[in-house]
Amino acid sequence: MLITENLEHAFSIELKNKRHVKHIFISDEAHERVLFEGNFGKLLNMSLVEGDILELIGVNGVLRISLTRGQLQETVKAHLRSNPSSEVGSYTSTKKGGGKKMRCKASRALSLTLALTLALLPVMTAQAKNPLYGAMDLEFNTAWPGPQDEVPDWVGAITIDGETYGMLFFAIGSGKAFDDDLKGNVHFFEEIWAIYDTDFDLTSLIPSSSATDWEYWLPCNHPDELVLWGYDQGQTNIRTSKYHMTGSVEEAFGEFSVWEGRNVYMSGVIEWYETGGPHYAPGTLRIN
Repeated sequence: MLITENLEHAFSIELKNKRHVKHIFISDEAHERVLFEGNFGKLLNMSLVEGDILELIGVNGVLRISLTRGQLQETVKAHLRSNPSSEVGSYTSTKKGGGKKMRCKASRALSLTLALTLALLPVMTAQAKNPLYGAMDLEFNTAWPGPQDEVPDWVGAITIDGETYGMLFFAIGSGKAFDDDLKGNVHFFEEIWAIYDTDFDLTSLIPSSSATDWEYWLPCNHPDELVLWGYDQGQTNIRTSKYHMTGSVEEAFGEFSVWEGRNVYMSGVIEWYETGGPHYAPGTLRIN
């Protein structure tokens, strides 16, 4: 997160890949001019984060500037006072009845005011207004050593908007105090889940009980490919094989940043080996 304390409008630019950088220029002249150019991509969201960081999220990256709502409002007011009639364009409309043409001019100040107002409205973009859905395709790690946070029990992929991402689940307990054992017809569990923007087939690593195999992919290590992760608690009905979980998004990055802090719902049906152990777990993820 961008640190703003004791800084004069600090900024950061985070791009998903260096190929989106178009030009970097650092001058050797006295003015020490620095130029940074790149491809930000389609704008996905604009918002104030924590009240003092203006964040613009594009397909290719994120731009953050330490700027409060009050500072933005003062900037607009100052512009209105110093540029009361500056123009950027005009259009012509026809009045009904008299046929008289009326010339309407748009001012630069008005355009700036509208842009900032739209950017700071307490609403999310259309992408974030609608739930985010994903189709999960998971396989059980038969070498899973039991509840902990270093080796995943479920490994696979999730398809979101036609794109395939890697996905891991780390079962860390039952979600019930003092009870991690499978008892009765309902199995309770608590998990860490994570989604990665990678072409690597995570199922190629299973079966594996070695923490070393998974160290890079742990959400706490923030691998470059990590886009979403969080916690959930759920249960599996052993009789029907149906499972469902509820949780939240702990952190989200890049174009998925708008989903941070949102509620997560997952459900599906476990498919079993003939010997009785879990094999596959196709299902659906929904983030509201």
